[in-house]
Amino acid sequence: MVTTIASLSCGDARTALSLLELVLISAQTTPESALLESLRRSVSTSYDRTGDARYDLISVLHKSVRGSQAGAALYWLARMLEAGEDPMYIARRMTVCASEDIGMADRGALPLVSAIDLCVSRAWNVEHVDRLSPRLLGGL
Repeated sequence: MVTTIASLSCGDARTALSLLELVLISAQTTPESALLESLRRSVSTSYDRTGDARYDLISVLHKSVRGSQAGAALYWLARMLEAGEDPMYIARRMTVCASEDIGMADRGALPLVSAIDLCVSRAWNVEHVDRLSPRLLGGL
């Protein structure tokens, strides 16, 4: 059961806790196969760019950057890009992160993010996501 929860949560502790809660509140007489199917149904397999998943992922990306967790930040960035998130949305949110959180400690953060934002707005296309995301995901 733990392996299934770990697999379905895809590295998201909040999802893992929600799945564990579903297991704990289910009747003890529930067959394991039915419980596993219930867990699979409860996890959204598609990324909804207008729903909670979008804000959960951008939030954890923001927290990873703020916490100087480079590997985690790259992982969450790759997950968002792989799911089809608009790179401009991510660039805008990273601008907010640089101006509100990081900018207080590092005055070079906002100019750097602004330059990245400019590059993304001028040159980004879908081909970059296809080439970049597997490298990022595979290296972590």
